[in-house]
Amino acid sequence: MTLSSMICQLRVRSSQECQFSFASCTTRPTGFVAGTSHLTVADISLAANVTTISTTGIVPLSDYPELPAWFGRVRASVPNYERANGEGANTFAEWYRKRLAEGTEGK
Repeated sequence: MTLSSMICQLRVRSSQECQFSFASCTTRPTGFVAGTSHLTVADISLAANVTTISTTGIVPLSDYPELPAWFGRVRASVPNYERANGEGANTFAEWYRKRLAEGTEGK
């Protein structure tokens, strides 16, 4: 892995950790991102990013205690969530891990 690749990976991880931290804090009071007692577009939008980030392994979902339960509620509430988002996230994760192993993720 080149120095450039390592720096790129650290920047991505830092950015995604901020997003996970934000999501963890905002879901804590009510269980949903917008501070409501029900699912909103904010949850769906954030869930798409969480799916991709957690699938790549860049940031483990388990590092943020509120997120696994929240994510489970979102996935259960959105019809065909796995087909609509999970499959694409898995495809992206495979591509990302391959590029990371090759040291070409930023190219």
